[in-house]
Amino acid sequence: MIAKIGWISRDTSEIHIDRVEGARVDQTVLGRILGYGTVMITDTGAGTAPMPQIADPMAFRAALNGALSKPV
Repeated sequence: MIAKIGWISRDTSEIHIDRVEGARVDQTVLGRILGYGTVMITDTGAGTAPMPQIADPMAFRAALNGALSKPV
């Protein structure tokens, strides 16, 4: 998982897929209406990588969970 945030200055977070433990979705009321939210990816080292303003964050989380459940 690679999250790149920023347009002028760039902040990058990387978590290898085999170290991803789970994902949490945070949405405001406006985010639910407009279909965006923040996905917080947690890794096995208790770190988190926020991915703000993701379109359809519930579908993103479902795709991530599907990728995590596939055998390597």
